Amino acid sequence: MISKKCKDLFNLYFLRMKGISNQKLFTNIEWRDAQQMAKDHPDSFHAPSQNELDSIEIGYSVKICDGEERFWIIVKEIKEDNLTIIGEINNNLIGDQSYILGDLVQFTKNNIYNVNSPDYKERLRNAGRRLIEISRYTNQQCLQLIIEMVNMHKSIEEIEDMVNEYI
Repeated sequence: MISKKCKDLFNLYFLRMKGISNQKLFTNIEWRDAQQMAKDHPDSFHAPSQNELDSIEIGYSVKICDGEERFWIIVKEIKEDNLTIIGEINNNLIGDQSYILGDLVQFTKNNIYNVNSPDYKERLRNAGRRLIEISRYTNQQCLQLIIEMVNMHKSIEEIEDMVNEYI
């Protein structure tokens, strides 16, 4: 038997292929507060700085958490209070939430776990290409350090600086 979530995703893709939107807006979800998590666990949890949060614009990708899982959102609107955001869910969810890929959700900047500018993927690809070059000339420890920076959610600027340091 096909699950409701599977049927919903199929319907979403089918409607999108036909140019029809069936996005729903979810406004009353209890999101996890990333800023509070960082205060409660300063040695093991990183949340974006106020500067990073203030730099968010339409088109940015941000990661939020509903308590069940973390997932990516594309920012579609920033309200006049400059705290409230409406965004589109940008990845398939594995939980049993009532919202799915493509739906809109409302949250605040305190709920954001990670921030990526629209050019993040391209910049990360370029850093990866440079890593391949580096691996020809440097030792494995250097590569491991840079890979750890990516895994630690260092900013793309920090990763690029590290890569450039070794070129």
